[in-house]
Amino acid sequence: MLVVPAAYEGEILRCAHKTPLGGHAGIKRTLQHVESEFFFPKMRAKITQCQMVREIKLKDRQPLQMIQVIEHYPFQHITLDFLGGPLPTTSKGNKQVLTIVCNATGWVEAILLRNCKAQTVADVLIRFFCEKGFPNRIMSDNAASFKGELMTAVWERLCRDQCD
Repeated sequence: MLVVPAAYEGEILRCAHKTPLGGHAGIKRTLQHVESEFFFPKMRAKITQCQMVREIKLKDRQPLQMIQVIEHYPFQHITLDFLGGPLPTTSKGNKQVLTIVCNATGWVEAILLRNCKAQTVADVLIRFFCEKGFPNRIMSDNAASFKGELMTAVWERLCRDQCD
């Protein structure tokens, strides 16, 4: 431990407080850091005074803002859609992309499919529901007949699995 002459106390405090190695660590940590290497009279009081003199920069603070509260549980309300247009066929024969969006969180799942048949989509949805949970509401902009076929296929798969 080095006893510091009074003429150098200010330099020690400046280094402990303002340099990148010192860096505004607060009273306790600055005191521990300085005490591990140096000693000078009334060190605790001088470090406390140095820390308390530091100005508070209000202009650097961000004002509080309202945040959006999630109205539903995640995956309670989802939207289904197919990416439109002719897409290239993958090496596994997939030509379609089903997107599932959680309306509460914005989570997006993109699932590759060979076709858009209700039975194919039902299998994918059941796997998705097993991972994320069953939704209370499913929205889609597809034709009402397809939605009816899809929900019938999902119901049949669930009942078949239940009865088997």
